[in-house]
Amino acid sequence: MTKGTKELLSLVAVGDIYIKRDDAASIMAKIDKYTKPADFVFGNLEAPFTDRGRVVGAVPGRPGFRSKPSAIFAVSNAGFNAVGMANNHALKFGPEGLLHTIEVVEGAGIAHAGAGKNIAEAHKPAIVERKGTRVAMLSYSSVVPANFAATNDSPGIAVVRLATSYAPHPRVFEVPGAPATAVTIPDQGDVQAMVRDIKDAKATADIVVLSWHWGISQGYRDYVPYQIELGHLALDSGADLILGTHPHEPLGIEVYKGKAICYSLGNFAMELAMEVPVYESFMLRCQIADKRIQRVAFLPVRMKALTPEIVDTKRGADIVEMITRQSVRFGTKFTVEPEEVVIHT
Repeated sequence: MTKGTKELLSLVAVGDIYIKRDDAASIMAKIDKYTKPADFVFGNLEAPFTDRGRVVGAVPGRPGFRSKPSAIFAVSNAGFNAVGMANNHALKFGPEGLLHTIEVVEGAGIAHAGAGKNIAEAHKPAIVERKGTRVAMLSYSSVVPANFAATNDSPGIAVVRLATSYAPHPRVFEVPGAPATAVTIPDQGDVQAMVRDIKDAKATADIVVLSWHWGISQGYRDYVPYQIELGHLALDSGADLILGTHPHEPLGIEVYKGKAICYSLGNFAMELAMEVPVYESFMLRCQIADKRIQRVAFLPVRMKALTPEIVDTKRGADIVEMITRQSVRFGTKFTVEPEEVVIHT
């Protein structure tokens, strides 16, 4: 490298991954040319990769879902080197299924964050280092079924829990029956633990990325105030990028103090029939130089036969419009190029 030039590294991030098909590798066949060359490739494991344990909390017509353990090699062979595991499906096959999934992920050579045999392990970052640049990934869920949170002596996930109360609509006397306003109150212990995690990770890594399972899924298409409040706090505490999941559709992107919050990356390699089907999402692509994220862009993704494929911004104009429209409230500015959309940070 010539003196005075910057060696660029790349970070790619996508949303939910759940592989059901027998030919697992085929689900990544149309995107691995984007992921394999990247230095850092992150995603959210939306389902356990296990054949152990018993389903927990299944409801009629919606049994727990999981991927075969062997399907993890479709993820590792596509270049993924870190995954978030904190979500509302992680323990759908109990502690046994979670611990086996961790074993499977580690066996495939993939780092993981957000789950562990106890709370200390669940809060440990996944560390990936390339060419002297260290990136730490932390993973949290604010969508928390009962008994999913890791404790000092039991397996589980890293959580940022919230309590919900309801305030009367401001015009309830004038308009009887007007819907109440939901008020979300963060658990301060969980918030303080998250802030400590971020600061500790920043002390040993150059870049800190948060994978955050949050918001409301399937058709809500809006934000819950806590997402904005806590997203800002995370960046103020030292995080450099937030990757939101759970809504199963792409939402807007906010730039806060020069850093991006992707409120929902949407489905990526997600073979689950949705009540509100959404077959569009996006791949985030960042350039790193001088151990900092210098450029952030997204590539439109369309699922065909539940197989993700990158499309150019002309063929994916509807996806570009969806994301830019969802970002209007944040004042985010974009430049649309032929292959990708650059986010002004």
